[in-house]
Amino acid sequence: MSEWVLKYADARGEIHQQTANAGSEQEVRDRYSQQGFLIYSIRARRSGIAAGAGLFGRAKKLNLERFLIFNQQFVTLIRAGLPILKALDLLADRLTDASLGHHIKAVRDDVKNGTLLSEAFRRRGVFPKIYTTSVLAGEQTSHAFLWTRETGMKDLGTVKGDYSSVALGANEKGEVVGLSIDKTGVPRAFLRRNGVMIDLNTLLQANAPIHALVAEVINSRDEIVGFGVNGSGQTHAFLATPCR
Repeated sequence: MSEWVLKYADARGEIHQQTANAGSEQEVRDRYSQQGFLIYSIRARRSGIAAGAGLFGRAKKLNLERFLIFNQQFVTLIRAGLPILKALDLLADRLTDASLGHHIKAVRDDVKNGTLLSEAFRRRGVFPKIYTTSVLAGEQTSHAFLWTRETGMKDLGTVKGDYSSVALGANEKGEVVGLSIDKTGVPRAFLRRNGVMIDLNTLLQANAPIHALVAEVINSRDEIVGFGVNGSGQTHAFLATPCR
């Protein structure tokens, strides 16, 4: 038996973290999912020495632009009908970035052994958390939610036609931002206002220099911060301000 650190939300939207004993990570995930909890993360509990090394050791880094190019190619193959494993096989051996290629091959091997795609990416410790979260949301058909003391937990749904959604920020007006994910795992930033989920890109000017993938924060002035891609496929942060 091993010890696992589990982070999850209950039916009231309250976040909990606790330690569980189980033979595998999947056993922990199944146990708590069956109780109706929304699982955020599960990780093996490390010893003090290992944890210290993780805290003070040099963090692994990934070339984000090359990863974004990989993801665009990966999504294209999935949309064309290729199975996930076949798409990973094709791309893993063709990546010119040796470091990224190493991690994608490890992801492929984990998936071959039955690991969920989101968990295979998460285990590498180098992929953006928002990416693994969006993949997980697509696997679980999860929906963003808003919890208040007055209304409790409210399912926010998705942008029309999408599969899953993740809420990342809200303001005191009850407006919510995050990402909505289509059936191939491609995200787009959303704004939920007046009970309606809106693709944020439809609110941007026609010649906007960026396609918004993720909206992370919204303030009382309705200014939204997030990130997306420009016409060259580069990842950039954005600030969207309302037109008055």
